[in-house]
Amino acid sequence: MNELLNIQDWGAWQYAIAGSGVLLLAIFGVLTYRVGYWINEGRKLQAVGYLTPRVTIFARYARWMLAAGIVWFKVGPKRVIGRKNIQHNRRKLIFPNHQIEHDALVIPAVLRMLYFRALMAINQITGVRKPVAAWLGIVPVHHDKNPMAAVRVSVDVLKAEPDSSMVVFPQGALFRDNKLDVNDFFAGGIAIGRMAGPKDGPNPFDVVPTGVYYDRDPKHASWLQWAINGIGIKFFRGWFGEQLYGVTVVFGEPIPLDSLPKDKKAAMAIVFEKIKECSDRARAETLKRFGEKV
Repeated sequence: MNELLNIQDWGAWQYAIAGSGVLLLAIFGVLTYRVGYWINEGRKLQAVGYLTPRVTIFARYARWMLAAGIVWFKVGPKRVIGRKNIQHNRRKLIFPNHQIEHDALVIPAVLRMLYFRALMAINQITGVRKPVAAWLGIVPVHHDKNPMAAVRVSVDVLKAEPDSSMVVFPQGALFRDNKLDVNDFFAGGIAIGRMAGPKDGPNPFDVVPTGVYYDRDPKHASWLQWAINGIGIKFFRGWFGEQLYGVTVVFGEPIPLDSLPKDKKAAMAIVFEKIKECSDRARAETLKRFGEKV
């Protein structure tokens, strides 16, 4: 026994095994601590006005990869038009039309590693979503308690993080038929951008109107979708009750926030027209791809 415990007699492989064990224990300890940390942050996120820590590079990469994988598997092929419109150095307020739950995955999938925060209704942040939402920098909207708290938190985080952009769904609710009406679009995102900018000097934000169109035509199914459906895996198509065969996202020309009218409603009316143009183009590009008329 004493000979076995005498580390002076250990060989290289024994040192390697011992070192690997220590390393695994250290990794496990770090992961346990970080998971616990974000679980706690998820609890704090439930409080009105709480601001989560900065989104790490690893979190942004994980968000991109996970969202892209789920979109590829559950939604289908994705096309992005106008990517150059989000690649400039100015800060961005990205305003997409809002149709279905998949939007929450499609947008991160196409924004890739862009550093951004996003708004999300608190009633959607439940269970395991709590620590994940905190990890990804979500700003909760408490519609039933104090919806203006989300505006204040968004302004605070954009001021504190000068490289951060913001994703805002101006409709604030799902419109599954994608019938766009200017009266359903709210100017809260424009107010956030203006308040987050400097009081004196030019505003650093551009509004990026964004159109999302989901392909629901089974004739457009990809080879993977045909194969999965062919072997009878029902859950593949049954996600939120939607049957999807692809998505097209169009990023419109950036609109400097300073160029919009001071009146928020008038400013939103201009942005609405651009969002509608992007949405219509996304549909047209999808149909054109399959040789169909708009």
